[in-house]
Amino acid sequence: MHTGLLVFLVLVGAVGCGESRNLVPVHGRVSFGGGKPPASGLLAFVPNDMPARRVDTGHDPRPGRAIFDADGKYKAATFRDADGLRPGTYDVRVICETLPPGGDPETAAAISYVPASFNAPPLEVPKDARSAVEYNIDVPAPRK
Repeated sequence: MHTGLLVFLVLVGAVGCGESRNLVPVHGRVSFGGGKPPASGLLAFVPNDMPARRVDTGHDPRPGRAIFDADGKYKAATFRDADGLRPGTYDVRVICETLPPGGDPETAAAISYVPASFNAPPLEVPKDARSAVEYNIDVPAPRK
């Protein structure tokens, strides 16, 4: 597994322990050039105010994550699978990668399908959301 992805998953798991109140369901689809992703992958939702305590809710900001499948569909989670995200604005990182042909999973550097210059649009999860938030991302198609 790619080292950066492994570190992210460990950090999200570590800060993901706690209350799951005030979460808003977030779901959507990740596409690549308007089509299906080249592989399943991960979305990392990082609150813009990560280092600060949220005065309006009394909760510390929490990162979220979602695994998207081969069709690009996902449901975001903060504490448990598909439980949603806390209200706020998130920077979103798309991780979709593979090993080079014949690469050793322990030592080989992963090849990313996401261009280094790609920045997903920020996600706004409203405090007063009355229904689930749909957030779709279209990543430029990988070059062949």
